[in-house]
Amino acid sequence: MPATLRNRSEATHTTQIDWWSGTFQIHTDEHLGDLLAYLSDLGERILPGSEWGEATKGRFYATRMRHPSGLQIQYTAGWSAAGDLDGRINEGLASVEIPGQIWGFFPVNDRRDLIDDLRYWPGLKRTTRLDLQTTILEPQQDAAWIVQEVAAGRLWPKGFGVGMAYANRNLHGDLHGACTQYFGGKESNIRSRHYDKAAEQGWQIPAVRHEVQLRNEPADQWFRLLGDRCQAEPPVGPLLMAAEASTVRDALGTLVDFRDTSRWEGRRKPKNWARDAQVPPWWAEIVGPAPTPLQVEYRPPGDLEATRQAALDQYGRKLGHWIAFQSARTGLPIPALATDFFLQAMAMSDEGDWKLLDQLSPGNDQAALREWFCTNLARA
Repeated sequence: MPATLRNRSEATHTTQIDWWSGTFQIHTDEHLGDLLAYLSDLGERILPGSEWGEATKGRFYATRMRHPSGLQIQYTAGWSAAGDLDGRINEGLASVEIPGQIWGFFPVNDRRDLIDDLRYWPGLKRTTRLDLQTTILEPQQDAAWIVQEVAAGRLWPKGFGVGMAYANRNLHGDLHGACTQYFGGKESNIRSRHYDKAAEQGWQIPAVRHEVQLRNEPADQWFRLLGDRCQAEPPVGPLLMAAEASTVRDALGTLVDFRDTSRWEGRRKPKNWARDAQVPPWWAEIVGPAPTPLQVEYRPPGDLEATRQAALDQYGRKLGHWIAFQSARTGLPIPALATDFFLQAMAMSDEGDWKLLDQLSPGNDQAALREWFCTNLARA
């Protein structure tokens, strides 16, 4: 009998990450091997004894592999031909998907470890999709109520221009069965859905799930914040771990900003309607009255040496060749070109990075360091 992932059969309140996809740089056999080994270990923890399915050709990558747990990896090796693809599509990149059933399998402490591993993986390029959700048991307002209120013009989330509902109605126009309310288009970077989770899972207890699906830049930004908060969280027991849940509520409260629009029911809302519309009490109770703004807590990372080694492994040879070529072409000394590269890299720093330098080297004169940097950057 093939292995199957354990389903969560009991009704459970959750506030957590529900899907993650991202891309990784894989410029050597070792990079790919490390990533595959990590994912294989993850799959083994969920379905012991299971193995990856047969490799096939991906849509945008040379190779695609699926695991019975739901894990998926696609990649195009950067050191070999990409088969019969049109050129070398996504050469040297891997795309990884970790779906909701895997996140739902792990308790909060294991999810935090997984978030931390992904966020600070040396070859991580960017997060491409991130789903965040909260599931409410016996909710004050269920999915059917949300669909009805939106249809009547009494409820709308700030920041969205379009919405769509999937619901069956009887001959009297009343909702019949499970329903879902969407906001945002299918191709939008930010899309939310609110649906009957009890009907989906077969639970006897009423439940509604509020979920926001992020893609591209919003996904990458929120996952970086989530990872930084999880790493900064004190080493406490699972019952006290709150970084993941608080970040999910902040994302829902910020991105799915429900407002009571009943005062404009039956007529067109004015230009600045959201300024005067209030957040409904039931939504404020779910996400909190004032979501914490995006603000990364800076702390000395423990992976600077690993990052330096990864950069050396992936780009060291080509960077060395570039510096040698520029020296031969321009006659500039190699140390000067290396310093110029350093200054260009440091020019990407922000205020938080300088705070980080203060922590890493508290005995140094940071004012003098900044003055030296600015002076040399101006000369570069």
